[in-house]
Amino acid sequence: MFSVRPMSLGSNIRRHRQGLGLTLEQLSELTGNAVDVGTISALEKRESKRSQFAPHLAKAFRISLEDLLDDCFNIPATSLLSSVGDTDVAHQASQLKFDTVPSLSWEHVMNEDPKGTFSAAVPDDAMAPRVRAGTECFFKTDITPRPGAGVLVRDSSGAVYLREYREAAAGAWEAHATNPAYRTLHSVTDGLRVIAVLRGVMRGWEEI
Repeated sequence: MFSVRPMSLGSNIRRHRQGLGLTLEQLSELTGNAVDVGTISALEKRESKRSQFAPHLAKAFRISLEDLLDDCFNIPATSLLSSVGDTDVAHQASQLKFDTVPSLSWEHVMNEDPKGTFSAAVPDDAMAPRVRAGTECFFKTDITPRPGAGVLVRDSSGAVYLREYREAAAGAWEAHATNPAYRTLHSVTDGLRVIAVLRGVMRGWEEI
């Protein structure tokens, strides 16, 4: 089980912004200048949980208002699996707060579909260099993946893989590896179904 300190709205705004590689000016522009640079800077320094500007910022980040206000801070899955300049997104994600999340073995994940929020150590380097073998990742089963999201998928044989969700032709979708040594999976050909969506990557947390 793992637990770290709760996050404020300001911390959430700052980590979303940095996770996407945005400057204060760029974020302000994404809000249509509804939130100016000074206001964003002030919000990031506060410990408050609410703000009248939160809906504009959530829209700019392309996340729900609930996610932005959530104490359990979630970096967008798209940024977890992509390189943003010199930003180590995986390291930023290490500051996430997940309250007493069960840590499951990969064997457990293979044998039955987990429910809710859980963590598991990935068994291979399919998503390297962002997520390497042995990295503890956090997943949620009650959300729908969007293009670019990290997903746990199960194929027709029952095997489970961590991949990046991408839409394909004719309503199908593909599960891509960022490591070219691992093959791309197809929803129809491989009989895939999504069992969970990646929400965080652990770095340097203490076990308690």
